[in-house]
Amino acid sequence: GSPVRTAKGTSSFEWDLQSVQGELQSVQGDLQSPLQPKEREVIKMLHEMPSVIDQAAAAYSPAMVANYTYDLAKCFNSFYQDTPILRESNPNRMLFLVRLCNVVSIAIKNLMLILGIEVTGRM
Repeated sequence: GSPVRTAKGTSSFEWDLQSVQGELQSVQGDLQSPLQPKEREVIKMLHEMPSVIDQAAAAYSPAMVANYTYDLAKCFNSFYQDTPILRESNPNRMLFLVRLCNVVSIAIKNLMLILGIEVTGRM
């Protein structure tokens, strides 16, 4: 379905985008070790999400959102293939990696919502 207006006037999508941004800041703040290049790339792409959505809206171009979603999924897949998340020996780092995966999942679900594509179940 489409975003629904809440009593505060904020759509459910806008709330989810804010929660993605908040979770991303929290995830980055919890990490004590330096980011790996593929982690950095995923986070960089997530930070670009609001700008891409704004540009797509201004240009009336859902293709911009579709292309960004595809690029984010490719970037995440590359990160996921190279990162042994559940074999990570540092529990704080493992938590960071799991939370980063969750943030990407929420972001992709929201992007699909913008495109009018309902996502159900696991990704």
